[in-house]
Amino acid sequence: MTVADTSIKAYHDLQDKFKTQKEWVLYCVKNTYKPSSTDITNVSKLPRSSVTGRLNDLEKEKAIHKAGKKLCPFTHCMVYYYAVGPGKEAEQ
Repeated sequence: MTVADTSIKAYHDLQDKFKTQKEWVLYCVKNTYKPSSTDITNVSKLPRSSVTGRLNDLEKEKAIHKAGKKLCPFTHCMVYYYAVGPGKEAEQ
């Protein structure tokens, strides 16, 4: 088994672990350093529209919050990153 095969297997094992997209997105927020919606999209392989919707749902439930801003390496724009918990929203 190659490294690529192992990575694909690990990805599918993780994906099977979660019943909903919301659980998968929350897992990504918990286990990624300063994750933006783009980072979560790249890690989860979910469509961006699904990730954004689940982030909004989790924010309304106060399971996550916008913890600050960082420079996106893809767009070179400032984007919000998320953290777990009901903390204060980042200043706009």
